[in-house]
Amino acid sequence: MSAKVRFNQIVYVSMAAEYGITAFTLPRLVAVNIGTNGWAAIPLFGSIAAINIGLFALVYHYAKGADIVTIARRVLPSFITIPLFCLLAVQWGVLGALVGKEYLLILRSLSFPTLAPFYLYLLFGYLVFLLLSKGIFGISNSAVLFFFFSIWMLPLIPYSLSTGFQFSRLTTFWFENSQHSFKGMVEIYYAFLGYEVMLLLMPFSDKHTRLIRAFQIGNGICTILYSFMSFLAIGFFSFGQLKQLSYPLLNMLSNIRSPFAQRLDDIIFNLTLLRALFITTIFIWMAFDTISKMRPNTKKQKLPYVVMMIIYVLVMFLLPSNLERTRKFLSQIGAIEIGVAFCLPLLLLLLVFIHKVKERRKYA
Repeated sequence: MSAKVRFNQIVYVSMAAEYGITAFTLPRLVAVNIGTNGWAAIPLFGSIAAINIGLFALVYHYAKGADIVTIARRVLPSFITIPLFCLLAVQWGVLGALVGKEYLLILRSLSFPTLAPFYLYLLFGYLVFLLLSKGIFGISNSAVLFFFFSIWMLPLIPYSLSTGFQFSRLTTFWFENSQHSFKGMVEIYYAFLGYEVMLLLMPFSDKHTRLIRAFQIGNGICTILYSFMSFLAIGFFSFGQLKQLSYPLLNMLSNIRSPFAQRLDDIIFNLTLLRALFITTIFIWMAFDTISKMRPNTKKQKLPYVVMMIIYVLVMFLLPSNLERTRKFLSQIGAIEIGVAFCLPLLLLLLVFIHKVKERRKYA
């Protein structure tokens, strides 16, 4: 009997995967695309993510925990499944590498402006593949540490920023002075991505894992964190300021004073390296696991590592090291990922239904 991931590990995996780097820009995105008191709309996005997780739950229930490649191979021929899952693997691998690249470029601009990005990419890649080599159980164990390193300062923030927070900045107007564009809504929802890893964790779970509940809990906690941080930022800055700041959360954290450190915002952002490392690794693991499942009889799987290294090198070293272009490319890949998150479970449910119909006819 194969080992299974524990419930508490899954909860931390879901939170660490979903609570990403977008948190630093989310208050600005909310102000620009939703308007005044936009923090109140964040639970709506969390609810959409919860519905999406519900679709994954249906796949998990009706497929009896089978992996996504097996579900497809039961119905579709190889000339369809192989290109389909190769594209999925490339999508997840590129997305993970881009998340890491965006963080490293921000880190370089804030802390190491004279350092060539090549060295950051090299060191980050070494850490990613070192963690990837530990497998999903090692990655899930690291999620606990990484998540707590990301939020350890959270209880101090309300007290430290209380002098700058003003309820009058919240105004009595709701969702005004904004674009209300579909593209903007997609940019906000991108912050909730990461729960797609649930589809790849189905073979590593059983009834004791309570996979669905774990991801719903993780999504709920991330929704609360996003709402709370956006609420603080909207009350700390004027509405006009908030729309102009690139990283309002970092600007807000720079006002925290501590007897043992001058710039806590730099410390917190540098610790966010662990969060970026986990998110990059979990998406690359998703791609790695998909390729591995396509070649299940191979004992030593070197090909998935080679493919992941090629994707990482192409994204990190061949794409221009420009923050704006990286962010634009990431938003495009993120929009595709939102489509994958909703369409893939629907496709899998259809394939499960077709397989069940075939089985009934076979034994009729």
